[in-house]
Amino acid sequence: MKNIDILLDSIGDAGEKFVPELSGKKKKISISRSVSFGGVCAAAIVCAVILPIIKHSGTHINKSASIAANQEDNAVNNPDNGLHIPAIKLPEPSESANMDMIGLVVYQGRIYTQSEFYDGDEARKILPLLGEHLGTAKGNLDEWSSQDDYASEFASSVAGEVYSVNGYDTDFRICTYAETEDENHNKNDWVLFLDCLNDITLKNGSELFEDRLHVRERTDTIQFQTHSDWDKGLNNIQTADIEPDIWNEFVDQVDNGEFIYTWEPGLKGNNTIYDTPNQAHIVLSMNDGTVVRLRLIDGGYVGYDAMAWYFVKIPEDIFNTVYDICGGTH
Repeated sequence: MKNIDILLDSIGDAGEKFVPELSGKKKKISISRSVSFGGVCAAAIVCAVILPIIKHSGTHINKSASIAANQEDNAVNNPDNGLHIPAIKLPEPSESANMDMIGLVVYQGRIYTQSEFYDGDEARKILPLLGEHLGTAKGNLDEWSSQDDYASEFASSVAGEVYSVNGYDTDFRICTYAETEDENHNKNDWVLFLDCLNDITLKNGSELFEDRLHVRERTDTIQFQTHSDWDKGLNNIQTADIEPDIWNEFVDQVDNGEFIYTWEPGLKGNNTIYDTPNQAHIVLSMNDGTVVRLRLIDGGYVGYDAMAWYFVKIPEDIFNTVYDICGGTH
């Protein structure tokens, strides 16, 4: 087994609203796990570097998690059926870990982890997407949680009412909703999307980008952020001047591309795929009010930010056309 500590900035300001007892004093809760990188990263838990995830409004979401990677339990690639992303495995708790837990909800025996977070006007815009009330997130998971705690329906590290999301398969996406009120009686809405991207098999990009995220049919505007600005946490989001035929060809290639697991040594030399500064970040504003974030890494790699090590690799001619427009460097 090869162990690697990964840090992820993930919820911050929102933590006081969604994570119990974070208001006033910070409660330390742990998500240190001995897991395959496949299962963890597919569920949006980790990335290969410290990631300041930026909301569309520019507010930072800050939270950290330390993950132990088990290289003996990687994703399984079957050329006929596709790439199987293992289920997240949750070991017995360890008091040695002392860090914040990411947003996580257990629903119908599956683990959903945070993807996109909305508050204020952004949240109000997507409130019509809240579908069937599924239950109440218990907010009961911390560093002392047992396997039995995780096995409980609606066990979670976040608090709030749990809903299906209209227009998305519940096997893929659910959300939590909370309403808060400040000392001046001003109310605010908070919506946290959680995706289940583990214990699934994906072959072609269309199975994620179309069947689950509906990129082709719902993309309204295409924006981008340079990796330098993203890395510094700057909210410098720019319009991507991409001609429709170029974008359609790009999406065609992404949909047709086969998923690959990029953790194996050698894909990017001796380093991980994230160690290069040659990256670009695409921010898709969808016509239902949601946001989808894609990561482009030099060499033809296109991924959904919530999946970390899993990418499709597309021909570099069309990739570079879009990548260059979106501020990518070589």
